[in-house]
Amino acid sequence: MDVPWSKPVRVSDPFEGGFLAVFDRNYLGGYLYNQGSKQIISLWTHKDVRVLVTVNSGLAGSFDNIGFQHNGHFDFHRHFYSARLTYPRPDYLQLLTTKKVAKLLLKVGEQVYQLEGTNNTFAINDKLAVALKNAPYKNLNIRLMLEGGQTVDSEIGKETVKAWRIIY
Repeated sequence: MDVPWSKPVRVSDPFEGGFLAVFDRNYLGGYLYNQGSKQIISLWTHKDVRVLVTVNSGLAGSFDNIGFQHNGHFDFHRHFYSARLTYPRPDYLQLLTTKKVAKLLLKVGEQVYQLEGTNNTFAINDKLAVALKNAPYKNLNIRLMLEGGQTVDSEIGKETVKAWRIIY
């Protein structure tokens, strides 16, 4: 996704028209293609926040301890074996999945705002918009409650927080 992260942008959407927004992204668990790593992408607009959570399910990791390299060890996470040679695994063996977010909790100062939405979209009411506009210039904590009960704790970067002053 090639967007200007953490900067106010004018989005032109054929269905919703034009609006001001800011994109934020955070990686958890290291590089996106590490098994179990997560990426949280959010789009903050005046009326709502949209969240995308991707998880690397590590499909290749399900083949642990199968096969051998010439040194007696085989790493199915990163390589495959053929005719006594080791080759890097192709990228398509990585499995990225998206998760459905049922609730979003956002901590601004000492106040925790709980947002409920549908299809990973959460409305921003006037009270929250004022809090976001006046949020301190630092990373802010968010908690995403996924369908099924899992939680993912992440942060909104301070440059995105700074951009909220323009959005709200």
